[in-house]
Amino acid sequence: MIARFNPPLLLLQRLKVGPATFYGMSSGSRSNMILAERYPEQVAALVISPLTGGSIAAQRLSEEYYLGYLSNENQTSMEEVAKTPLWASFYAKTTLGMTNGQLAALEVPATLILHHGAERDFLHPIVNSRAATTLLRNSKFEIAPTLEPILEVLLPFVKQHTPVMDVER
Repeated sequence: MIARFNPPLLLLQRLKVGPATFYGMSSGSRSNMILAERYPEQVAALVISPLTGGSIAAQRLSEEYYLGYLSNENQTSMEEVAKTPLWASFYAKTTLGMTNGQLAALEVPATLILHHGAERDFLHPIVNSRAATTLLRNSKFEIAPTLEPILEVLLPFVKQHTPVMDVER
């Protein structure tokens, strides 16, 4: 039943493949981390690039997703939206909307955290990427500011940590 609401998991199940390496950017990283927490057997590795987090990111995301709350007459301001269970959890938790304990408990075989290297990115602060690297077992942190260095780090990582599947035709 839950798979119906989780497109990546549904795709793996329908194709009868897995585990897979998941690549997530910004808030997509959060979704993949939650997938890894709920379905660890389906996740061979994670690539997080760049990592979102902090109060500025949470505030901005709530502004971007505000349209979904317009029909609720009880929510007349951003402050009210920020009090909803979804957004309150982002303010109360760490980098990916998960507690430090949840991040440390993840049993992902490998995680690559890529960052573009800009020190003044308030939506994807480098300090959050470095902190997540200390919490996530089997993780490594790399700075890759452009496509070529991203591929130099990403492709060997994916090849190393994604199982080869025996596909019958």
